[in-house]
Amino acid sequence: MTNIFTAEQRKVFDFPVKREKLLNPQQHDTGYDAIYRTDSGANLGVVGRGYKLIPHRIAILDVLRQFEENGLPKVEPVRIAASAMGSRLFAEFKFAEKFDLGIASTEDPKVGDLISPGFKIINSYDRSIEYSLSAFLLRLTCTNGMTVTEQLFFDSQRHVAKLEINKMVDSFVEKYGDMRDIVVPAIRNLSDKEVTPSYFENQLNGLPAWFRTEAISYMSDHNLVAMEDGEDGPELVMMKKISNWDFYNSLTYVLSHSDEISEERRNSLGETVSATFGM
Repeated sequence: MTNIFTAEQRKVFDFPVKREKLLNPQQHDTGYDAIYRTDSGANLGVVGRGYKLIPHRIAILDVLRQFEENGLPKVEPVRIAASAMGSRLFAEFKFAEKFDLGIASTEDPKVGDLISPGFKIINSYDRSIEYSLSAFLLRLTCTNGMTVTEQLFFDSQRHVAKLEINKMVDSFVEKYGDMRDIVVPAIRNLSDKEVTPSYFENQLNGLPAWFRTEAISYMSDHNLVAMEDGEDGPELVMMKKISNWDFYNSLTYVLSHSDEISEERRNSLGETVSATFGM
């Protein structure tokens, strides 16, 4: 299973960590433990004694092993990222399976819109985020990720003794077969609904400034919108009918490609955007 990763991807998650009692200056036990990298000595977090340490390597490979044992399609890494010196892991994979949505893509009307199912694993060494496993969609036309949670699968648990990755994976496997029956119709429904100018404006105005700017730039490049002179100055104009699917794709593309955002913020904004469109 480890041979699916590049050397650079492995460096992100496959490094040694150690847990030791944290002592105060008087060398008395504080009741807490320190987790650190043994290769660099970097401190990754301070946790209580009840904290269940799950190395990133185990967080990923246990899931891959169980998926393989259950006969799910082969997987391929899409994005392996970390923050806080490796303390927080964000790993995304796609399955070797494609679903044709039966609609044309905005980027090239002659090309059918395709998606691949996948999953996202999140783990941490510093208590900042829970361990989680969620369903993940990859739009193959322009490789932008979309998290599908409520309609398919999402589970997160604190790092406590009762945390069992195997049970989370079992639940995911049970719902994997629902991907085509639930998600594809939901996406087709989005493609049938036209965005109204007022809804479009309200959604854009609710975004962080950098996000709004990059989204408008992306949609301008794809001839969906344009800045035109209005009575009160430049105004954003929709150049053609835009479906909820087009709008959703524009936002998820920006999120998955922007350099203006941390991994933590990318993850939380992605969930918010998906929920807005009922995904």
